[in-house]
Amino acid sequence: LPFSRFLCADPGAVASPGRASVAMLTRRFAAPGISSRVLGANGVGVGGTDVQTRQVASLKALKARMRSVENMKKITKAMKMVSAAKLKHDEKRMHNAIPFVKPVQSLFERLPRDDKPGTITIFGLTSDKGLCGGVNNAVAKLSRATMAEEEAKGNTTKFMGVGAKGVAVLKRTFGDRFTYTFEECGKVPWTFSAASIVAEQICATRPTRLRVCSNKFKSLVAYDTVMARAVTQEEVK
Repeated sequence: LPFSRFLCADPGAVASPGRASVAMLTRRFAAPGISSRVLGANGVGVGGTDVQTRQVASLKALKARMRSVENMKKITKAMKMVSAAKLKHDEKRMHNAIPFVKPVQSLFERLPRDDKPGTITIFGLTSDKGLCGGVNNAVAKLSRATMAEEEAKGNTTKFMGVGAKGVAVLKRTFGDRFTYTFEECGKVPWTFSAASIVAEQICATRPTRLRVCSNKFKSLVAYDTVMARAVTQEEVK
């Protein structure tokens, strides 16, 4: 008390600076917290409720995205299982048909071959659906190159094919060469009856020369795109 009277005549003046200091410290330490809730990133006033709402919305979007990714993973896994089962059955049918195909191939190889100039028909084998773009594009690319090469020699070219993918790729540039196409053939497994219908349609067009473009199976991840020569009735005469 004596020291207070020495500094200030009014005894109540000692309490006033204490209240002022408390108020100043309150403003100094409380202001940043308040400003962080009130001001946005660019200094624009944003309520604390708006910031919380945005955070909740972003979390909801993230959870929805995570759920969609998990659903896509499940769908992809199911598609892989279905594709593996189909491939296993197709591979089994292919191995069962090899004993019947080998004698026919050896017969065609023994027949005389004479590359005479004239109209040539390219028969391409592709699929109706995607997810194997490289396989279909390889057949379309080789067919396109063969037709361009034959036309450069002055020969007329025609195209016949199985599968919608090959038709879609070649129709834009070689649409006027199309003779006959077969689509939606892959819905059921190939049989001798289906192959006979395709063969009869080819014979009905009476091609002068015929080349079959297809993929030769090697393994699950490897194949060879080949252009096989088929003997026609006009060549046998």
